[in-house]
Amino acid sequence: PNEMPRHKLSLPAYKIGKYPVTNAQYRQFVREAGHHPPTHWNNGEIPTDKEDHPVVCVSFMDAQAYCNWLSRKTSCNYRLPSEQEWEKAARGPFPDDRRYPWGSGWYKDYCNTNETDPGNTTSVTAFESINKSSFGVVDMAGNVWEWTSSVYTQYGTTASSSDSFGGLKYTVRGGACTLGPDNVRVSCRGRYSPHDCKSYLGFRVALNIVDKKD
Repeated sequence: PNEMPRHKLSLPAYKIGKYPVTNAQYRQFVREAGHHPPTHWNNGEIPTDKEDHPVVCVSFMDAQAYCNWLSRKTSCNYRLPSEQEWEKAARGPFPDDRRYPWGSGWYKDYCNTNETDPGNTTSVTAFESINKSSFGVVDMAGNVWEWTSSVYTQYGTTASSSDSFGGLKYTVRGGACTLGPDNVRVSCRGRYSPHDCKSYLGFRVALNIVDKKD
């Protein structure tokens, strides 16, 4: 029900990260910006053999701080994608009607869900050969939920309606390794409070093309 009513909209040109932000990328931010590491990192170090896994246990504020740091570092205005930008990147150009980034059929070995049963995150490239959209964006089904910049509301309502869900929440997309096929569809929507940190919640970055400084 929270995916309705179905509607079409237009978006300005933008770029989006090919992969979710990895632990290795986030570690550079932690070291250079003096930001606190995720709580499950032992003594501030990435868990063994997970450098190329998506960073998790990061709040909306942490993700925003990473974008701000990356913007300063590169002189480009990096940010979190809106949920509409996220869905377009996963679904493909209109009028594509796929349910998953690779198409409409479900195949359990195409992404990291509870059906493949790794019990944890996997490398952002583990399923790269198939878990990618027609735009070439990778790992948008399963593995980790991803923060977006969009305040959670029912479609067609105002932001104040999110109060009925226990205060302001932000929309997350993509599903996670703990969930099944219904929750990793390109239209599936989740929501978390901005301070929530979960072991299955990460993010990727976006960039307005008109904002990019050559």
